[in-house]
Amino acid sequence: MVDYSAFAFPKNPPARDKAHLAYVRLQICAVVGNDCGGVTEAAHIGVAGKGIKASDFLTVPLCTKHHIESHGAGVYTFQGNHGVSLWEVAARLLAKRMEER
Repeated sequence: MVDYSAFAFPKNPPARDKAHLAYVRLQICAVVGNDCGGVTEAAHIGVAGKGIKASDFLTVPLCTKHHIESHGAGVYTFQGNHGVSLWEVAARLLAKRMEER
């Protein structure tokens, strides 16, 4: 279970936020110590329901290779395989972005 209290969500956040997705895409891949190169994508890590994406505020920067891998392995297995907490990355990026507003 994820403790969402660590996230600096705006009050009543919209499910979609193009500006936040653009901000996430400007970051390097969240898999530390890896020279991924290529395109960084905003990967949704939360689950909203079958066929429904989580809020855009629950996104992390992943290169295409790692984004595909995260879907195949699942978020928790992916985190264990790479020693990264995607939830912490998402929280850090969101907090930083909120400070800049």
